[in-house]
Amino acid sequence: MNNDKMRNDRSIRVFQSMRCKMVMVMLGITAVTAALITGVFYWKSSEMIEKNYTESLYAGISQTGDALDESMEEVYYLTTLAACDGEILKSVEEFLESGDENDLVLIAGLLRDYAVRNRDLASVYLVIPGRRVIVTSQEYPVCQKEISKERLWEIGTAGEKALTPVMLKDPVRETADILSYVSPVEGEGGGTPAYVMGNIKERSLYYNYLDGLESGRGITAVILDRNGRIVSSRNPARVGEVSDKSEENSADEMLQAEYLTNFTEYSLRIEKEKSEVLTDLRQMRLHLLGILAAVFALGAILIVVLTGAMYAPLRKLTETMAKVSGGELGQRVEITTRDEIGILSGEFNDMLNHIEKLIEKLIQEEMLKKDAELEALQYQITPHRDY
Repeated sequence: MNNDKMRNDRSIRVFQSMRCKMVMVMLGITAVTAALITGVFYWKSSEMIEKNYTESLYAGISQTGDALDESMEEVYYLTTLAACDGEILKSVEEFLESGDENDLVLIAGLLRDYAVRNRDLASVYLVIPGRRVIVTSQEYPVCQKEISKERLWEIGTAGEKALTPVMLKDPVRETADILSYVSPVEGEGGGTPAYVMGNIKERSLYYNYLDGLESGRGITAVILDRNGRIVSSRNPARVGEVSDKSEENSADEMLQAEYLTNFTEYSLRIEKEKSEVLTDLRQMRLHLLGILAAVFALGAILIVVLTGAMYAPLRKLTETMAKVSGGELGQRVEITTRDEIGILSGEFNDMLNHIEKLIEKLIQEEMLKKDAELEALQYQITPHRDY
């Protein structure tokens, strides 16, 4: 029981010692400093990776956007050129007068000549509202009759904005989405007897321009019109939706780059999940934690060694004081440093020397006093010679 109590008391003294307190404080400072350095390094690395990746995304969509804009501009000029074609206008007027469908076959041949001039141009339509007929550049069907008034109204409305491509349901194949430039054909006597449609399939836009951008995991890309509506996307069901980037994805989850084209003023937007971009950096966190642990361990060893060297003179002083308090007045502190502890040890040694001198003086005085008393006693006992 006594041994256990002594061990417990010794453990308590160790944890309450100045050295233990210094070690704990220095270890805490080392841990906080190492953690801060590691955290700043990780944050700066993450910031740099995000910036570089965003710049690379922008570089990619800017090249793609320029290629798309160039193609769209060419489609616009081909559509406008077809609308100004004198042969097409003559054939339209003849068909309106005679109703001869051979004129439609001739128009279809002329439209095919324009359709093959651009890789993105899927088809060219000539819409004749007066007869509710659409002539196509396709082999089948060459023409579509009985077009609904709703479709004709949409086409006529789009024709009022010739410079702007419009996303429409294909009036010939109702299930497909097409992006069309619609240019009015001006009649010789005034009016608009027909419209020319230069059509680009939405799926062609995706595979020609967006599919290559979405080559990695966690990447999505869309083409947006001037009003922020989706023109093309991986998911065809999203075509026509208004894309609000502030609601779609949080900035904490996605990296995003957007490029505005010059001619069409369409935008290409690309997004990449941050988790995919920072995968390697997150894997590196284990290495950073290992480095942090190594730095902390090295710091702990250095702290223990340094505090041991600093504490040794103080320990010697306290041990000597304990022996002196136990009665060993001949003990002296070995002075090994010239710091405050060394000065204190020297003063303690001087104090002990002074105490020893005082004790010797007291002993001598006491001995002299006893000698005097003894002499007086002997004088009283021994008879005086005069008697």
